[in-house]
Amino acid sequence: MLVLLRQPRWVGLAAVTVAMCVLFWWLGTWQWGRHIERSARNNAIVAAVSDDPAPLTSVVPDPSTLSDEAVYRSADYSAGTRCVVVRQ
Repeated sequence: MLVLLRQPRWVGLAAVTVAMCVLFWWLGTWQWGRHIERSARNNAIVAAVSDDPAPLTSVVPDPSTLSDEAVYRSADYSAGTRCVVVRQ
């Protein structure tokens, strides 16, 4: 029986099996890392959207920069009857 397992075909099959196990383990840890990052981003979005709207000048004091806290934050803007929102 052991003579059969020493044939090159069986040794190659065992090597491929071990390589596939290592590959699947690595892909699993990679996918878990993506899940953790996405969960953190989704929690930040939910927290920012659930807050009450704040005045735009307090959310974005400097229009040339946007802080991480201001992303997905609701803001009130009232400056007359017309409002133009530009997305870049």
